[in-house]
Amino acid sequence: MSVDLPSVFSNEIRTARKEHKCCECPNPILPGQKYHLFKGCYEGKWERFKTCMECEDIRAECHKLYRDDEGVAFGELREWASEAGIEFPARATA
Repeated sequence: MSVDLPSVFSNEIRTARKEHKCCECPNPILPGQKYHLFKGCYEGKWERFKTCMECEDIRAECHKLYRDDEGVAFGELREWASEAGIEFPARATA
């Protein structure tokens, strides 16, 4: 699988001050929880991706297994984890 790379980007781990939604799983990132914020410029357009730490750990595991220098594209983690036999977070219940 190929990943489009941004021309400019920033990565940081933040602590949520309000509720956010993980871009990989449907579970919320609650105030006080840590999350990964990635901002990147793709073909002149800035995009932001917020990932809960559980999904970030799965992303790191997939990266190790596939040894892919480009990493896992945002929004495709569930597919990569499934192919690698890694259990993905359960869906939130209402």
